[in-house]
Amino acid sequence: LSIASSIFGGDPLKARLADRIRQKEGLSYGVTAALHADESRMGRDDNGNLTIQAIAAPQNMGRLEAAVREEYVRMAKDGVTEQELRDEVASKLAARRQARAQDQAVADALTDHLAYDRSMQFEIDRDAAYQALTVAQVNAAIRKHFKPESLSVFVAGDFK
Repeated sequence: LSIASSIFGGDPLKARLADRIRQKEGLSYGVTAALHADESRMGRDDNGNLTIQAIAAPQNMGRLEAAVREEYVRMAKDGVTEQELRDEVASKLAARRQARAQDQAVADALTDHLAYDRSMQFEIDRDAAYQALTVAQVNAAIRKHFKPESLSVFVAGDFK
């Protein structure tokens, strides 16, 4: 699900949302999506959400919302491709390697691991799990969790 949400909106320039809403239609300077979920595998919290955010001119809000909804429905219906999966896994693994080269990131990981009673083996296992992901697994997660009928939209701003 993490990989799916990154493909959907993780990159502000080339994810699906950005490609359509920013690059093709020019409706927003920035649009992203991010998954917020308990990744502990320890069952502490089954709650999570996918947050989609975009900044747009007031006159573009209707078209922007329609485009977000259409892309969400398309993601739920069609899932991801093999190429999208391979590209995102490579990007995710590179980012994880780079993060582990930073003292603060390692300290944060160790702190989290203490809180969840796990070792750095968790990181090794997570990298292996990303590498082993299949399109079928990612698309099954999308089918299970991407529910267009449950998408809530909140709009804020000065619309004068």
